Amino acid sequence: MNQKKNFFFLKNKIFSHIPKERFRNYNTPWDIRDNYLSDLSSQTAKKKNAELKDLNLPRLPYFKDQFLELCDKLGVK
Repeated sequence: MNQKKNFFFLKNKIFSHIPKERFRNYNTPWDIRDNYLSDLSSQTAKKKNAELKDLNLPRLPYFKDQFLELCDKLGVK
């Protein structure tokens, strides 16, 4: 599969499996922060990150420092 097809396949695979109900249950900014941090080490995230790495795309851990910095700035510690 060429890179462009692989990218769109991966994009559809990732976003079609996002449990939208899960996000509705995040009632506070702390819920978002805690769930992001737990997602960093989940088995599903590890697989998705490997696929993204193969496409030379940023992975979830890539944004960790920026995300935590924003949380700190907003008082979500």
